[in-house]
Amino acid sequence: MKREAAQNVPLARVGRGSNYAGTARFVVKLLPDMDRDIASYDRDLAASLRLKRRSGYLDPRNFPAGQAGYLFAQSEVLVAGLNGLPREMSALSLADLEYGTPEVRRVDPTIRDDGARRVLRSIPVRYRNPSNAAVKTRMGMLMMAGSTAAFACELAMKAVLMTRKHVAEKTHDLAKLYAALPADCRERLDRDFGEIEAVLKENRQTFGQWRYFDQALGGNAFGALADTDRVRGLSKSARVLLDECVVAGLDYRIDVQNAIEATVEGTEVVDHQEECRLNVEGNESAVAWDALLANRRTRG
Repeated sequence: MKREAAQNVPLARVGRGSNYAGTARFVVKLLPDMDRDIASYDRDLAASLRLKRRSGYLDPRNFPAGQAGYLFAQSEVLVAGLNGLPREMSALSLADLEYGTPEVRRVDPTIRDDGARRVLRSIPVRYRNPSNAAVKTRMGMLMMAGSTAAFACELAMKAVLMTRKHVAEKTHDLAKLYAALPADCRERLDRDFGEIEAVLKENRQTFGQWRYFDQALGGNAFGALADTDRVRGLSKSARVLLDECVVAGLDYRIDVQNAIEATVEGTEVVDHQEECRLNVEGNESAVAWDALLANRRTRG
């Protein structure tokens, strides 16, 4: 992994995607801290504000300064919540299976070179129907994870678009948002997760339409939101999109302040009040991506 990371450093420095071994179970992922060019970023931002507003699109006039950092923060908080859910989620559970005593079915008469014989066994299994409450809990958890992961993907892509292009379409369509990302973003994302484009296309309306169980969508929506593989693909997509937010230069800070007041009579607390104040400060990027990529094209 160290050798692979060393080979990827020159690529990361010029905004290229890293190369990972196809069989690698673990990798060292590089998220470079790019130099900020505030003056260049402010010029691009000012130029975008002089353009005519596009119907159906968000631009900096819709948000206060640093809003893209808030979008990034919200996406990352949602993904953190997903990480707190059980790692294995499915409508069916191994707990529903009751295993019996293994039975020997056949013994291979041939003795192998190591002196062992092949023994074929079978284990009787009885499926116990889970309670209706258990099924609803499992399905609800899957649906919650699927719609949350899809929304996290949407927020992350809009954060990148608002930072890099100063405009993002007002849509929940994940495939549209992915196609609108700068080419270098899509290159890095594809290197990180080669199936991301297919996953976002297949699940493009997970949050936009499938969160409603109307008659037009029917079982298609219900099945998509409760599909374990889809949930896993959306969750992984959200994680690599958050990494792309970091590469784009987005950041934020959450400051938590607690104030506690207690009234004590003698040795007993008779009244207790606690106030928690949460302050989120978001920051948009000032990375000079245009100059960086232009330099990359010049070098070939």
